[in-house]
Amino acid sequence: MTVRQHYQHCLQEMYLSVLRLGTHVEGAVRQGLTGFLAQDVAVAEQIFAGEEGINQLQLDIEDQCVALIAREQPVARDLREIITSIKVASNLERIGDHAVHLAKATRRLAGRPYHPSVTEIRTMGEEGIRMTHEAMDAFMAQDGDKARRVARQDDVIDGIHDSLIDELIRTMHESEEQIEMATSLLFVSRFLERLGDHVVNICEWIVYGAEGRHVELNE
Repeated sequence: MTVRQHYQHCLQEMYLSVLRLGTHVEGAVRQGLTGFLAQDVAVAEQIFAGEEGINQLQLDIEDQCVALIAREQPVARDLREIITSIKVASNLERIGDHAVHLAKATRRLAGRPYHPSVTEIRTMGEEGIRMTHEAMDAFMAQDGDKARRVARQDDVIDGIHDSLIDELIRTMHESEEQIEMATSLLFVSRFLERLGDHVVNICEWIVYGAEGRHVELNE
C-alpha cells in the first residue's frame, strides 16, 4: 500500500466513524420519539443508558481526526474534509442530546393524556429523523447540492413549531389545567426545532467540505 493509499484508507475510516455515529444518533432520536408518543418510560431509560456511548463516539472521532492532522499534515480539500468530519460529529452529538430531552419528557409526562397537538410533534420528529438520515447520505457522498436540498426541509419543522407555539399558548390561556402539559410540549417542540437547526449546520459543513465555501443555509 502506497503512502497515498494508506492516507485515503484513513480518510475512509474517518468517514465510516462519522456514519456510525450518525446511525446511532438517528436510532436514538427515532427511539426517543417512539417512546415519547407511546409514553413508554422503559424506552426512555434505554436512551439514558445509551447517551454515554454516543458521547464517546464523538470524542473518538475528534481524536481520530486530530491524529490524522498531526500525522499526515493534510492541506486543501483533505484538511477541509477532516474539519468537516469534526464539525458534523459535534452536531450529531447535539442531536443525540435531543433524544435525551425526549426521554426526559416521556418520564415527566408518562400516564397523562396528551394534548391533541402531539400529532404535530410526531410530524416534526419524523421530519427531523428523515433530515438526519439524508444529511448523512450527503456527507458520505460529499454532495453539496444534496446538502442544500436537505437544509431546505427545515422550513417544514420551523413552520410546525411556529404553529404549535400559537396553539399551545392559546390552550394555556383557555385552560389552567392544561398549562403544565402545554408548557412541556412547547419545550419538546423547541427541542425538535433545534434538532432541525443542527442538521442545517451539518449541511453547511458538508458544503464547506465539498466546495471550500462557507454558506448559510435557510436563513
